[in-house]
Amino acid sequence: MQSSGNLSTIKKNMIPYIKTTTALLFIFLAAGVCNLWAVEIPRYALHVKVLPESRLLEGRAHITVPAGMNLAIQPGDCEILSWVMSGSHNTGGQNIPAVIEAEAEDKTIIINYTAEFPASQQKEDTIGHGSSGRNILDDSGITLLSDWYPAVAGLAAYSLIVDVPSDFEAVSEANTATAQITGDRKAVSFTFAHPLPGLTLIAGRYTVYQEDFRGISLKAFLFSADKKLASTYFQHTKRYLELYESMLGRFPYASFAIVENRFQTGYSFPTYTLLGTKVLKLPFIVETSLGHEILHQWFGNHIYVDYEKGNWSEGLVTYLADHWYKHLAGEGPEYRKKILIGYMNYVSPHSELTLERFSGVQNRSSRAVGYGKGAMLFHMLRMKLGDTVFFRGLKQFITLSQYKQASWDDVKHAFASETENDLEDFFGQWVYRKGIPSVDVENIAVLYRNGTYLLEVDIVQKKEIYDLDVPVCVETSLGREESHVHIDTRRVHMQKMFTERPERIVLDARYDIMRDLTAAEKPPVISAFTGSPHGLVIMPADDRELYDPAVTFFEDRGYAVKTENEVTNRDIVKRPVLFMSAHNGVYRRLFADKPLPDAGLIVQARTNPLAEDKVALLMQARSSDEFAKAFRKIYRYGTYSYLLFEDGKNITKQLAESVPGIVKDFTLRAQAVVPQNNLTLEEIVDSIQDRRVVFVGEVHSEYAHHVMQLEIIRRLYKLKGRLVIGMEMFQQPFQEYLDRYIQGEISEEDFLQKTEYFTRWKFDYNLYREIMHFARAHKIPVIALNLGAEIIKKVSAHGLEMLTEEEQQHIPAAIDMTNQDYRQSMQKVFSYHTVSNSKDFENFFQSQILWDETMAHNAAEALQTYPDTPLVVLAGNGHLRYSWGIPGRLQRLTGETPVVILNSNGGEIDRGIADFVLFPEPLAAPQSPRLMVMIKEEQHGVVIEKIMPGGPAEQAGLREEDIIVAVDKRDITDIAGLKIFLLNHKKGDVLQVTVKRKRLMRGYKEIVVPVTL
Repeated sequence: MQSSGNLSTIKKNMIPYIKTTTALLFIFLAAGVCNLWAVEIPRYALHVKVLPESRLLEGRAHITVPAGMNLAIQPGDCEILSWVMSGSHNTGGQNIPAVIEAEAEDKTIIINYTAEFPASQQKEDTIGHGSSGRNILDDSGITLLSDWYPAVAGLAAYSLIVDVPSDFEAVSEANTATAQITGDRKAVSFTFAHPLPGLTLIAGRYTVYQEDFRGISLKAFLFSADKKLASTYFQHTKRYLELYESMLGRFPYASFAIVENRFQTGYSFPTYTLLGTKVLKLPFIVETSLGHEILHQWFGNHIYVDYEKGNWSEGLVTYLADHWYKHLAGEGPEYRKKILIGYMNYVSPHSELTLERFSGVQNRSSRAVGYGKGAMLFHMLRMKLGDTVFFRGLKQFITLSQYKQASWDDVKHAFASETENDLEDFFGQWVYRKGIPSVDVENIAVLYRNGTYLLEVDIVQKKEIYDLDVPVCVETSLGREESHVHIDTRRVHMQKMFTERPERIVLDARYDIMRDLTAAEKPPVISAFTGSPHGLVIMPADDRELYDPAVTFFEDRGYAVKTENEVTNRDIVKRPVLFMSAHNGVYRRLFADKPLPDAGLIVQARTNPLAEDKVALLMQARSSDEFAKAFRKIYRYGTYSYLLFEDGKNITKQLAESVPGIVKDFTLRAQAVVPQNNLTLEEIVDSIQDRRVVFVGEVHSEYAHHVMQLEIIRRLYKLKGRLVIGMEMFQQPFQEYLDRYIQGEISEEDFLQKTEYFTRWKFDYNLYREIMHFARAHKIPVIALNLGAEIIKKVSAHGLEMLTEEEQQHIPAAIDMTNQDYRQSMQKVFSYHTVSNSKDFENFFQSQILWDETMAHNAAEALQTYPDTPLVVLAGNGHLRYSWGIPGRLQRLTGETPVVILNSNGGEIDRGIADFVLFPEPLAAPQSPRLMVMIKEEQHGVVIEKIMPGGPAEQAGLREEDIIVAVDKRDITDIAGLKIFLLNHKKGDVLQVTVKRKRLMRGYKEIVVPVTL
C-alpha cells in the first residue's frame, strides 16, 4: 500500500495544453466514439460553457441516433435556442420532437440551448434525508446532477467538453480528463469508454490531491480548508478497494475521486463520489458511507439499474457495505434486527412497495423496503447458497451485466447460473410480493420416551405463506443444537430426540429471515413514533413556550397536537405518543418522576404502559435554545431508544434491551424451602429492627395474619421505643378522626362512625381491633394510607381522565405504570374476577396502580412527618408481592429499601416474592354477637331481608321486612350504626330492638322486641 505521505497537489497551470477549436473538437468527439460498442447506441457529444457570475450555462448537444432506433429526448430545465436535424434549422419557438423517429440511416440532431440555475441557497433537510439533488450554479461552484442538458432515454456514448473559469477544477464521469487554459477560461475534455445512463458535472475552486494504488488513480477534490482530510480518505479508500477487489474482482475504472460538495449529499457516480462538506468531516463517514459509495462503483455505476423494473443496487450495496462492516465486527445479527425494526415501524399496508416497484427513496417507508428488505434478500440468498456460490454469483452478475441496465431478473439469472437451485420461487416471493412472513412456535411438548426426551413443536406462519428455511436452536444442559426447519405451509410439526431434557427453543436468533418481530423481540425505539403517520404530541400545561417550536413542525408532518388537559386514555392507547417535558401531567401519571440525567435534550422511547404495542416518547429539554437546536434530529436516530444532546450535538445513543429471536422457554422450575433453616419470628424481627420501613402483608379475612402483624408491631415497638403504623384499611380523607382516636379524644364508636369504616372497608373490624387498641394504648400514630373509595371506583369504571379537577387534587401527580410484570399479574386477576363489562381491564389496572401509588405517597409523607421513626405498613399481599405495588413505589419516592413480609394462606410462594414469608397456624377470629339476619339499607332505614334459622332474631320473633329503627333506645339509621352498637356486646346480652312492622292495609306499627344474643 502506498503511503499517504506521497500526496501531491496538481498545479492548475501544469495541465496539458491541447490545441483545438470547439468546432473541430465536436467533430472529433462525434466521430471518435462511433465504434466503441458492438451494440449501436446513441452517441452524444456535449459542449457547455458555464458563466458562474450570471448563473448561466450555454450548451451545444450533438446527438447521433443509430439507424432503426427511436430516441426520446427530454429538454429538462433547458431553454432551447435552436436545433438542427436532417439539414433543417428550427428556432426555439418550435419544440424538439419528444421522440426522434427511426430511419434507415443514422440521424444527427444538434441542439443549442441555455439554462439558468439558482444560487447556492439550499435549505438543509432537518429530519435526516440529506440535501436534495438540486442543480446549483454560482460563483462559489457548480453542482449539476440532472436536467442540465437535453437528456436522452437509456444508455448513450457520452463525451463532454466544459468551459469554466480558469481557477475552477471540474469533475464528471470520465476515464480521462484533459484541460486547456486560455486566459481566464479553461476547457476540460472528458471521455468515457463505456455507455452511460447520463452525465453530471461538478466544478469549483478545489485543491486536487492524487495517489496511485494498484494501478488506480485516486484523487481528492477538496476545498482548501479541508486539505487535511485527503490523507484519511485515501487511507480508507485503499482499505475498501482491497476488501471489494478480493470479493468481486478488479475495480471497474482506472480512476476514482472523492469530491467535496457544499451541500450534504452522499452520491456515487461512475469514477467518483460526491460527499457534502459536513458529511466529509463526520468521523464515522470513512467507516461507513465511504465504503458504501465505493461499492456503488460496481453496483449502480458499473452495472446500471433498470429503474422501471426495480432498484436492486441499494439493497445489495447496503448488504455488502453497511451490513458487512457490522458482520465483520461480529454485529451482523444486531444490524439485521434493526432492519426488521425499521420495516415494522416505517412500512404500513398503505405505504408498502414490492422490491420490483422500488426505484429510489421517496420516504422512510420506501427506504425500509429498498435498502432494508433488499439487503435481507441478499442475506437470505447467501444463507441459501453458501458463501462460495454466492460470491461466484456476484462475479457472474458483474461479467454478464457490466455497462448494461440490469433488472432483478438479471440478478436472478446470474445466481441461478452458478447453482442447481431453482431460484424462481425465492425471487418471486421476495421481489414481487408485498409483505413479510410472521413465524411463531406453538404446542410445545417434552416427553420422556425409551431413555430419551422427545421434543415436539409446531412452527407456524401467522400471515401469508412463504417458503422458508427457519433456523432452529434447541438448548439442553449439554449445550445448543442448531438446525433448519423447512416450512412452506401454514404449520409444520417438528419432532426431535435429545439425551437431556430440552429447556429452550429459539427460532431465528441471528435474524437470518426477513420477518415480523414478536413483541418480546421488539424494543421501544424512536422510529415507532416517527414512522407512524398517526402519532400524538402531548404538550405540557406549563413551560409551553419552551416546546412551542415543535407544534408546527409535527403538525406539518400530520401528527395531532394536544395539551395535557385535552388528552384522554383512549388517545394514548390507540396511537404512539410523544410527551413534551417530563413535567407533563399525563406523562407523570404513566411514568412517575423517575430521575433523568442532566442534558440539553433527552429523548427516551419506552413501551406505553397502557398499550404494549405502542411507544411512548419523551422529550425533556433544559432550555428553549437546547430544544430548538436538537429536536428535529430525532428522525436521524430512529433505531435507538435513548438519546442525549448537548448544544444540538448527540452525545449518547442507546438501544433498549430485547429478546434475541423467537424464544420459548420450558425449563423446569420449582421453588423450595429447607425446613431446617426456618426462622422464628423473633429472629426475623431481630434481623429487620434497623430497617426504616417494614411491610407486613395479609389476606384480609385471615385473623391469624393480623395476629402476626400485631406481634411484629409489638416487638419492633419494644425494641425501638417509637413507631408509626400505615394502614390500607383507612382512607386518607378521615385522617383527622384516626388521630383523635389514637390520642384518646373520641371513643371507638365515634372513630368508626366518623371514618365510615363499615361502609368503606367492610371487613370485620374485630380483625384489626387489637392492632388499633395497641396503637391507642401507646399513642402510636396510625396513618390512613388509602385513597377515597369514590375516586378508586370512578377510575375503575371510567379511567383516570374522568376525574374532575377537584378529584385530581387528591391523587398523586406522578404515577408509574411501566411494570409489565405487574400488568400481566393484574390481567390474570382481572380475568378471574370479571363479571361485568362495565369495567375494562385498562380502567381496572389504572385503579390498582392509583391505589398503590397513593398509599406509597402517603407512606412517604409519613416518613417525612415522623423523621427517624420506623414505619410498619399493613396492606393486602397483592399490593406487596415482588414489591410491584407499594414497596417499589415507596423506594422510588424515598430511596428507602423496605422489608417485605407476607403472610401466606397456603398459596404458591415464588422466589423473590418477599423478604420473608410467614406461615401462621389458622386462628378463629373474635366476633361480635350477631342477630343472624341479612339486612339492607333503604330510604326508611335498615330493613331485614332474611332471618337465619335458629338465630337470635328468629327466636325473638323478628320478621322479614321489619325495619330496625333503634336498639336499646339508640337510633339506628344505617348498617354501620348497628354493627358499631353490637361491637361491645357479648353473648347472652338482651337487647331491646325497636322495629317498624308492616300491617295489612294499615301502614306500619312500631313495636319493641327483646332479643337475647
